[in-house]
Amino acid sequence: MHMRNVMLIPHLRFIIFRMANTIKPWNYTATCTTSNPITNNSNHPFPLLSQQYDKAEKVIRKQIRKFPLVLSLRIDLGDLYAQRSEKEKANREYESAIAAMKADPTQISDLANTFVERGDNANALKTYVEGRKLLKENYAFTFEITRLYSRMDNKQGIVEELLGMMDEDERMTDRVQNQLQDYLTENKDYDLLKNALLKRIQRSPERVSYTALLIWGLIQQKNFDMALIQTIAMDKRLNEDGRRIMDFAVYCRTNREYGVAIKAYQHLIDRGTSGAFYQQAKLEKLLTQNQKIVSGNFSKDDALQLEQDYQQFLSEFGRNAQTAFAMRGLANLQAKYLGKAKEGSELLEDVVDRNLGNASFVGQCKLDLGDIYILTGEIWDAALLYGQVDKAFRDDPLGQQAKFRNARLSYYTGEFDWAKAQLDVLKASTSQLIANDALNLSLMIADNTGLDTTTDALEKYAKADLYIFQNKFEEANKLLDSITILYPDHSLADEILWARSQMAMKRNQWNVALNFLQEIYTRYHEDIWSDDAMFSAAEIYENRLNQPQKAMELYEKIILDYPGSLFVVEARKRFRSLRGDTLN
Repeated sequence: MHMRNVMLIPHLRFIIFRMANTIKPWNYTATCTTSNPITNNSNHPFPLLSQQYDKAEKVIRKQIRKFPLVLSLRIDLGDLYAQRSEKEKANREYESAIAAMKADPTQISDLANTFVERGDNANALKTYVEGRKLLKENYAFTFEITRLYSRMDNKQGIVEELLGMMDEDERMTDRVQNQLQDYLTENKDYDLLKNALLKRIQRSPERVSYTALLIWGLIQQKNFDMALIQTIAMDKRLNEDGRRIMDFAVYCRTNREYGVAIKAYQHLIDRGTSGAFYQQAKLEKLLTQNQKIVSGNFSKDDALQLEQDYQQFLSEFGRNAQTAFAMRGLANLQAKYLGKAKEGSELLEDVVDRNLGNASFVGQCKLDLGDIYILTGEIWDAALLYGQVDKAFRDDPLGQQAKFRNARLSYYTGEFDWAKAQLDVLKASTSQLIANDALNLSLMIADNTGLDTTTDALEKYAKADLYIFQNKFEEANKLLDSITILYPDHSLADEILWARSQMAMKRNQWNVALNFLQEIYTRYHEDIWSDDAMFSAAEIYENRLNQPQKAMELYEKIILDYPGSLFVVEARKRFRSLRGDTLN
């Protein structure tokens, strides 16, 4: 006997037994044999009906005559026919149960649920559809029907059912969106939603809710470009002032969709100076372009365009305390990415000399200027600036950052004892990032300056590290090669790999960098650079090589294997994003 039929027999017995005990005494055992042909368990509380279908049919029909409103009895009879492979008779009973319904929501729901319990989703669906007709409510039982479509893996049905509710009542948009978020799980599901919405928009362009839901669906697919097009169209249709576009741009920037955010800001800028968001869009566009550069996912053209936009912004609004942020951004861009350290230092010197901005901002500019002085070889000028910030902002994160940079500068120049003393103080920093960097550098110095260890190798490595900071890669490589030759088994082996990976990334040699990083987290998985290397490799796969699956694997490995790592929170966030978790 088919498993479904076997499962139905106990239910049928239970219905009859329950009626016999709660409605009227009835000799239930007369319909059954004394043994159980399937389980051979005569002690079973509800012995099976065996093959005496005729007796069972009479019992059920008798109950149907007595209780015509108990429609589930007709389903029991249909199930009995189904067990005898009399499909036509079974279907007639199911149909008769549905046809006997009244305009009673409770009765309709009970009958549909009975079908669901039996695994008969098709007839449950028919029950709800017929129930709608009886109640004369086009979208009664929408959520019940949606659940049925989900059981049947009918995503098209889910989409049409829920959008139908919006057709009736536009106020249901938020609830429909929440339901769709639960049921649509794949990119192709959102294609169904997109196609259905585009048809409705074409038919009823005045229905703003359709476009709003379309934009949401496109965002779930991470199709931000088309979402921007629809957002602009909606802004135009409603004759808005650009607020919707501005909000969308901020959302894109937050989700690291820098290119689309920049397009959105540019659209607002192109509306002209009379636009409500002209100046704000200009400012936000600069910040977004700069964020893109800092993220590492940029081209030389991006950097040149940002330089031009900074200069245009400063030309339009002048060089003053209100635009000092742009002066700082342009200075760092020129010095660190465009090889124009002299121009960059001059800009920051102007900010510092004229004291443009509050004390904290000027202090940040001093730190940036100190970094640029290192690029140009003005080591002692850099140390002086770091010292000024450390003194002015003692016990403040800015002062701690200055102390770290001064300690790093001492490390570059071979003053290891003094550098380590400062780093050990910073290991208790309130800033986790500073504390982590200080700990890493302190451990490296300690590992290579013991009583029985010469500092020659570390001195060479520190100088190579300085060369990398200054983008002098040829000189850095020569020093690193010399360490490998002179000290083949030195404990700096993983640090040398890390240094080479940093140079490769600065040169956009992503596969070369990956080779070095992989060697670190496989051969030196217990050393200090292991989680850094794994996170850097994941970022390369995600942002540079467009291999999200490999990135996900590494982010997950960080979460599982390095629970105390500084990168765990960000790794979890990126893993969920790549997995396709809903963006809110």
